[in-house]
Amino acid sequence: MEKFELLGTWWLHPNQSNALPGTLTFSDQDGIYLTLMGSFKPISELQEIKSYPIILGITKDGKYVTLSECLEVQSQLGLGGSFYSNQRFRIQSAYLGVHFADPNAIRFHKMEIQYSYLPQWVHLPLGETRVIPDEKGGLGRYEFIYTRPEDVLAT
Repeated sequence: MEKFELLGTWWLHPNQSNALPGTLTFSDQDGIYLTLMGSFKPISELQEIKSYPIILGITKDGKYVTLSECLEVQSQLGLGGSFYSNQRFRIQSAYLGVHFADPNAIRFHKMEIQYSYLPQWVHLPLGETRVIPDEKGGLGRYEFIYTRPEDVLAT
């Protein structure tokens, strides 16, 4: 998958009124992380490592996001002159375009997976294209012919 960075607001269900700004990032090397400007934890719980089954968000472009199995990996508190806190989470799964308030509701009857550059990686032919002219030499027909490759077995 291609790496991405999504700015948005994030909250614990059902407290959308307590949403915090933050950035969701993904890369093949690092995985999925959410960095908040602020903290879901009260000051009395700063020493505790928190995990949350679900964090909900809306990106700056208005896309709904559900983050599941969110483990806190960093928490900071600054008291020098002004109060500042932030939290960083390692995210197991991110679901873009949907909100799931309950982790048990994350069920699918169908799934489509797309891998960036998979055909190039496995050297699959993408197909053959042909332009067939009409009688006057103009575009008569455009054909795309796909020949299914032999099955590849992996153990």
